[in-house]
Amino acid sequence: MAQERRNGTPAPRRASKKDSPVLTVFLLAAIILMAGFLIYFFVFSENGFLYSHSRSGKFAAALSENNYQAAATIWKEAEQKGIQDSLSDELAAHLEQYFSLCFSADYTSDVWTRYRGLEVFKSSIEQPVYDKLEEITTAFYRGEYSAEDAKTYLSRAGRFSFASEKLSGCAEEIEHKTVSDKAFTEGSAFYSAGEYTKAVEELRKVSEKDTQKYASAQELLKNCLEAYGKPKLAQAQQLYDSGAAAAAIEILEELVTLFPDFAEAQALLEQCR
Repeated sequence: MAQERRNGTPAPRRASKKDSPVLTVFLLAAIILMAGFLIYFFVFSENGFLYSHSRSGKFAAALSENNYQAAATIWKEAEQKGIQDSLSDELAAHLEQYFSLCFSADYTSDVWTRYRGLEVFKSSIEQPVYDKLEEITTAFYRGEYSAEDAKTYLSRAGRFSFASEKLSGCAEEIEHKTVSDKAFTEGSAFYSAGEYTKAVEELRKVSEKDTQKYASAQELLKNCLEAYGKPKLAQAQQLYDSGAAAAAIEILEELVTLFPDFAEAQALLEQCR
């Protein structure tokens, strides 16, 4: 330090352990080992990028070849490791391919033969199949499909054995809607013709699920009550007042059958009895 102060020239620096070539090599080796471990873990290990993509690629290939036994084996192995979600996209895409064919004019029995093996993935495809059946039914209610087309699409998409009950329920809804449409058409025609009793009988068959027509049917029923029910109630009241209770009861029984919520008719009927 004295020498450095006398002539202003720094004194020679002593070598330290930090400058040791051995330490440098050790640090480089540690960095390389760590990088190698990270690359192996994130790329080449079973949870890594390449291995995962290799698994999903094999799974997709097995599905495209309709080799469901091989696909199920890959799925089971992934499931045991808790990583089956990595294959879900391929399975969903394959199921969607089948659904697309269900709406195609090219659908034949051979299509089902190629895709029926999807049954082995019941727990994973059950809900998507149910959702598709509901989707078809809803589209029919919106008027997107005819009854015949809707039934055809349902029978194809719901061909899996586990979907039989759901398929029956949706098919019944299609049938109910068909009956409902016919009832609304005929009921409206009877109302326009002044045949109120026939109109009421048909309009009450309109399904609540068909919200638009149901609302219209309820309005027509109110009109029938005004045009037919209330005048008949007045007639029954006159008959009862004149001592013709039996004749009044006959009219009132018809009214409470046609209009179950017609409280005035119900009250007068109880009075007559």
